[in-house]
Amino acid sequence: MGGGIFRRFAGWCGSAALAWLLTVNVAVWLLTAVVSLLPAGCPLTEATLERALALPSGFGDWAWRPWTLLSYMVTQFSLLHLLFNMLWLFWFGRLSLTLSDSRGLAVAYIGGGVAGGVMYLAVCALTATGGSHLCGSSAAVLAVMATAAVLTPHLRLRLMLIGE
Repeated sequence: MGGGIFRRFAGWCGSAALAWLLTVNVAVWLLTAVVSLLPAGCPLTEATLERALALPSGFGDWAWRPWTLLSYMVTQFSLLHLLFNMLWLFWFGRLSLTLSDSRGLAVAYIGGGVAGGVMYLAVCALTATGGSHLCGSSAAVLAVMATAAVLTPHLRLRLMLIGE
């Protein structure tokens, strides 16, 4: 029964890759939302989850948690952050799927997210910024947007309040 729902969702999204990316982002946000509702004495807190999933600014911290180079790009702690990233991902993901395949979309998302994470680590190392962290799929979504722009350079988009 569950597979049928996902197949329908993937059909509506245009590809299984886009459906998976949207689903994983929303699922991780739901996890963070549930954890934020847990009582104060619980060992699993939002700060613990943030430490486990967000990309730390220090290279030494990252070396102990290398998975965060991937996990940060599906972790949003704010509903508005999630909403706008997923809307952009859906719209531009479907647009890039018109001339590419699911594999290209996944490569753009993951490659853009990794590139954004590496740039974050490099800038933090150069500026001696410490104690901060990075989370959100903005870099990955911007890579999907750039892919859509490269694949459809002459496409005109009409944006509300802005025009073409």
